[in-house]
Amino acid sequence: MRGPKPVPIACGHVQGLLRADTYQKVINYCIKYLKPHAHEFDAIAVSGYSMALVGSTIAFKMKKNLVLVRKPSESRYSPLDAEGITGQKIVFIDDCIASGSTFKRVADKITELDCKVVGYITYLDREISTVKVVESTIFWGEE
Repeated sequence: MRGPKPVPIACGHVQGLLRADTYQKVINYCIKYLKPHAHEFDAIAVSGYSMALVGSTIAFKMKKNLVLVRKPSESRYSPLDAEGITGQKIVFIDDCIASGSTFKRVADKITELDCKVVGYITYLDREISTVKVVESTIFWGEE
Protein backbone atom coordinates (compact mmCIF):
# COMPACT_ATOMS: atom_id res chain seq x y z
CA MET A 1 0.00 0.00 0.00
CA ARG A 2 1.36 3.40 -1.00
CA GLY A 3 1.19 6.45 1.19
CA PRO A 4 -0.12 9.88 0.21
CA LYS A 5 1.35 11.56 -2.85
CA PRO A 6 4.37 13.70 -1.92
CA VAL A 7 3.72 17.43 -2.09
CA PRO A 8 6.52 20.03 -2.29
CA ILE A 9 6.44 22.44 0.64
CA ALA A 10 7.62 25.68 -0.93
CA CYS A 11 6.24 28.77 -2.59
CA GLY A 12 6.05 29.79 -6.23
CA HIS A 13 9.20 29.40 -8.26
CA VAL A 14 11.09 27.34 -5.67
CA GLN A 15 8.28 24.77 -5.62
CA GLY A 16 8.98 23.98 -9.27
CA LEU A 17 12.73 23.85 -8.75
CA LEU A 18 12.39 21.28 -5.97
CA ARG A 19 11.04 18.76 -8.46
CA ALA A 20 13.88 16.87 -10.15
CA ASP A 21 12.25 16.88 -13.59
CA THR A 22 11.53 20.62 -13.54
CA TYR A 23 14.95 21.45 -12.13
CA GLN A 24 16.67 19.45 -14.87
CA LYS A 25 14.61 21.18 -17.58
CA VAL A 26 15.65 24.60 -16.27
CA ILE A 27 19.32 23.59 -16.13
CA ASN A 28 19.26 22.05 -19.62
CA TYR A 29 17.46 25.06 -21.08
CA CYS A 30 20.02 27.53 -19.73
CA ILE A 31 23.04 25.43 -20.72
CA LYS A 32 21.66 25.00 -24.24
CA TYR A 33 21.72 28.77 -24.76
CA LEU A 34 24.94 29.43 -22.84
CA LYS A 35 27.12 26.78 -24.51
CA PRO A 36 27.68 28.67 -27.79
CA HIS A 37 29.02 31.61 -25.72
CA ALA A 38 31.07 29.56 -23.23
CA HIS A 39 34.35 31.10 -24.40
CA GLU A 40 32.99 34.62 -23.78
CA PHE A 41 32.51 34.43 -20.01
CA ASP A 42 34.31 33.21 -16.89
CA ALA A 43 31.53 33.04 -14.32
CA ILE A 44 27.81 32.94 -13.71
CA ALA A 45 26.17 35.44 -11.36
CA VAL A 46 22.90 34.84 -9.57
CA SER A 47 20.92 36.45 -6.80
CA GLY A 48 18.64 34.81 -4.27
CA TYR A 49 18.02 31.34 -2.95
CA SER A 50 16.23 29.81 -5.94
CA MET A 51 18.75 31.16 -8.42
CA ALA A 52 21.65 29.90 -6.27
CA LEU A 53 20.21 26.41 -6.76
CA VAL A 54 20.15 26.88 -10.53
CA GLY A 55 23.34 28.91 -10.93
CA SER A 56 25.60 26.61 -8.92
CA THR A 57 24.58 23.58 -10.99
CA ILE A 58 25.02 25.40 -14.30
CA ALA A 59 28.41 26.78 -13.23
CA PHE A 60 29.53 23.30 -12.16
CA LYS A 61 28.37 21.63 -15.38
CA MET A 62 29.97 24.33 -17.54
CA LYS A 63 33.18 24.49 -15.46
CA LYS A 64 32.60 28.17 -14.70
CA ASN A 65 33.04 30.14 -11.50
CA LEU A 66 30.05 31.37 -9.52
CA VAL A 67 29.31 34.84 -8.18
CA LEU A 68 26.61 35.10 -5.53
CA VAL A 69 24.91 38.45 -5.01
CA ARG A 70 22.71 38.52 -1.96
CA LYS A 71 19.34 40.17 -1.79
CA PRO A 72 19.18 43.01 0.73
CA SER A 73 16.60 41.12 2.81
CA GLU A 74 18.56 37.84 3.04
CA SER A 75 19.93 36.79 6.38
CA ARG A 76 23.58 35.86 6.10
CA TYR A 77 26.75 34.90 7.86
CA SER A 78 28.97 36.96 5.58
CA PRO A 79 29.10 40.75 5.72
CA LEU A 80 29.61 40.85 1.93
CA ASP A 81 26.80 41.64 -0.50
CA ALA A 82 28.58 39.80 -3.31
CA GLU A 83 31.10 37.00 -3.25
CA GLY A 84 33.15 35.72 -6.15
CA ILE A 85 36.49 35.96 -7.91
CA THR A 86 37.46 39.46 -9.08
CA GLY A 87 38.18 40.52 -12.66
CA GLN A 88 35.84 38.14 -14.45
CA LYS A 89 33.43 38.36 -17.35
CA ILE A 90 30.01 37.50 -15.98
CA VAL A 91 26.74 36.12 -17.31
CA PHE A 92 23.77 36.93 -15.09
CA ILE A 93 21.01 34.30 -14.88
CA ASP A 94 17.55 35.06 -13.52
CA ASP A 95 14.08 33.66 -13.96
CA CYS A 96 12.80 36.91 -15.46
CA ILE A 97 13.53 40.60 -15.67
CA ALA A 98 10.43 42.60 -14.77
CA SER A 99 11.37 46.06 -13.54
CA GLY A 100 15.11 45.65 -14.01
CA SER A 101 15.87 46.48 -10.36
CA THR A 102 17.44 43.06 -9.61
CA PHE A 103 19.57 43.25 -12.74
CA LYS A 104 20.77 46.76 -11.81
CA ARG A 105 21.54 45.72 -8.22
CA VAL A 106 23.46 42.65 -9.38
CA ALA A 107 25.35 44.63 -12.05
CA ASP A 108 26.33 47.26 -9.46
CA LYS A 109 27.61 44.63 -7.01
CA ILE A 110 29.48 42.80 -9.77
CA THR A 111 31.21 46.06 -10.69
CA GLU A 112 32.41 46.31 -7.08
CA LEU A 113 34.20 42.97 -7.66
CA ASP A 114 35.91 44.51 -10.72
CA CYS A 115 33.85 42.20 -12.92
CA LYS A 116 31.85 43.00 -16.03
CA VAL A 117 28.43 41.72 -17.13
CA VAL A 118 28.88 40.47 -20.70
CA GLY A 119 25.52 38.74 -21.01
CA TYR A 120 22.37 37.60 -19.33
CA ILE A 121 19.81 34.91 -19.80
CA THR A 122 16.33 34.66 -18.33
CA TYR A 123 13.72 31.98 -18.32
CA LEU A 124 10.25 32.17 -16.87
CA ASP A 125 8.36 29.13 -15.75
CA ARG A 126 4.65 29.64 -15.30
CA GLU A 127 3.79 26.04 -14.58
CA ILE A 128 4.92 24.50 -11.32
CA SER A 129 5.19 20.85 -12.35
CA THR A 130 6.76 21.48 -15.76
CA VAL A 131 8.90 24.20 -17.23
CA LYS A 132 7.12 26.11 -19.92
CA VAL A 133 9.42 28.74 -21.33
CA VAL A 134 7.26 31.73 -22.08
CA GLU A 135 9.97 34.35 -22.05
CA SER A 136 13.61 34.06 -22.76
CA THR A 137 16.11 36.80 -23.17
CA ILE A 138 19.67 36.30 -24.21
CA PHE A 139 21.93 39.31 -24.46
CA TRP A 140 25.62 39.48 -25.33
CA GLY A 141 27.96 42.43 -25.66
CA GLU A 142 27.46 46.12 -25.13
CA GLU A 143 23.94 47.47 -24.83
